[in-house]
Amino acid sequence: MTDDDALKQALAELGDMVRCRCDEAYRDRDLQDPECQCDSMDAVRVVIARIEWLERERVLDAKLLVDTQALLDTALEAVIDAKLVAEAKLAEVEKERDAAKTLLDKAAVALEACVASLERADTSEVVCCCGDSMDGHASPMDCGHNPTDMGDYYAGLALEAARAALTTENQTNG
Repeated sequence: MTDDDALKQALAELGDMVRCRCDEAYRDRDLQDPECQCDSMDAVRVVIARIEWLERERVLDAKLLVDTQALLDTALEAVIDAKLVAEAKLAEVEKERDAAKTLLDKAAVALEACVASLERADTSEVVCCCGDSMDGHASPMDCGHNPTDMGDYYAGLALEAARAALTTENQTNG
């Protein structure tokens, strides 16, 4: 016998004990027999109604608990799935970052070699930036500018940019 069945049986027995047993003479005239406990039956009915209400609430609470647990389980699955996706994306991004760093390191080495080569190379084109030959170029007083070899000028700009890039790369990774 379950607890619920035992409770129902006990309440039925209590109801039977306090059931109205007024003598017919009293009952026919809507009077209460002083020997009868029929007033107690009203109290038993109140107790039974309250227990039935509590049982309905317990059932509703149990359903609510089951529904809440199902929602929590679904949310947990979603969080786990999101975590797995985030971990996979993080691994992918880290792999791409490592590949980019390797490529950047190789580019820095190559750029350092280019700087070293340009510093030692003869970059003169023997042509001024204005297009005149450096040999026999007009004096600055006549042409309005200092003669500048075009090859040396652009090589100087390239060296300056390369050194700046290498300095920035070393500061970022240093």
